[in-house]
Amino acid sequence: MPASHRIKIQPLTDEAFRPFGEVLSRKESEPFFQMTDGRVQGWKADFSCEGPTEVAYMKVDFQSWVVEDMERHFQVTQTFIPLKGKPMIMVVARATDPDDRDAVPPPQEYSAFYMDGAQGVMLGVGTWHASARLALYPPDCEFVYLSSSNTTQDLKRVAAEGGEPRLSQVVNYRERFGQAVEPVW
Repeated sequence: MPASHRIKIQPLTDEAFRPFGEVLSRKESEPFFQMTDGRVQGWKADFSCEGPTEVAYMKVDFQSWVVEDMERHFQVTQTFIPLKGKPMIMVVARATDPDDRDAVPPPQEYSAFYMDGAQGVMLGVGTWHASARLALYPPDCEFVYLSSSNTTQDLKRVAAEGGEPRLSQVVNYRERFGQAVEPVW
């Protein structure tokens, strides 16, 4: 078995990303908000979060695109909004039954999307995704991240004390499936 399962990177479109969440960009639909005679328009995303919302600025150094750790979160539509036009790759798989910790999608069920730096994504609750964000080019990528403070604290607790998270699930794919996931052009 190869060391990694390769998945083709595809363009980020509303239709292609719909099974995993929502693309944050200007829409062709009617804006939910307008003012100043239509010169200001807004399109709403249905962000949801149990507990306090956490908004953070993140910088991720360029690294290997071979992804071993995947995760999902049970109480938040985690959101990533690139900054400075820096592109990144988002690796995702459909949400599985949140009550079944064995319902882990195999590497073949993952998709990879090219985020051009002008669009963000909001992951559906429970959507599997790479734990690491993948900068397209050195030295890094930067983005605004919206999540649940409860989810972050739960993951920090596990990192410090060990054990399993209650509000998320993290799986090492090399250990579980004998393969990592690798996005490729």
